[in-house]
Amino acid sequence: MNISFVKFNVRKLMLVLFISSYTFFLLCGTVLASCSEDFSWLPNAEGNIVGYKIYYAQTNGGPYPNFVYISNLTPVEGKIQGSVTELNCGQQYYFICVAVNNVGVEGAYSSQATVTAGAGIPGMPNDLIIIEPN
Repeated sequence: MNISFVKFNVRKLMLVLFISSYTFFLLCGTVLASCSEDFSWLPNAEGNIVGYKIYYAQTNGGPYPNFVYISNLTPVEGKIQGSVTELNCGQQYYFICVAVNNVGVEGAYSSQATVTAGAGIPGMPNDLIIIEPN
C-alpha cells in the first residue's frame, strides 16, 4: 500500500470529521448551551434566616438532588433574588425553595415551580411563601 495514499485518506477523513463536528455544534448549539434562570420571592419575616436554598431536579415532585445556596438577603424591590446556572437549555426543570436559619435548619418546601430552561418567563408563583424552619 502506498504511504502517500494512506496519508491523503487520513487527512481527508480528519477534514470530514472536523467539518461534521463543527456543523453538529453549530446546528445544535442551543440544545448544548448552558442556560440560567432567575428567581425572586418574598423574604421570610423571621430574624434568624441566614439564607435560602433553591433545590432543582428534572423529576416532577423530586427528589431534588441539586441546589444553589443564596446568601445575599438584601431585597430588591421587596424580594430576595437568586439564580440557578448551568442548566441545559430546552430541558424542563422543577424548582422548590427553602429558608435556612442560623443553626442550619431548613424550612418546608415552597410551591414547586416548573421551568423550561431558556424558554422565557418561568412558571414561578407570583407570591412565593417560604415557611420558617423550626
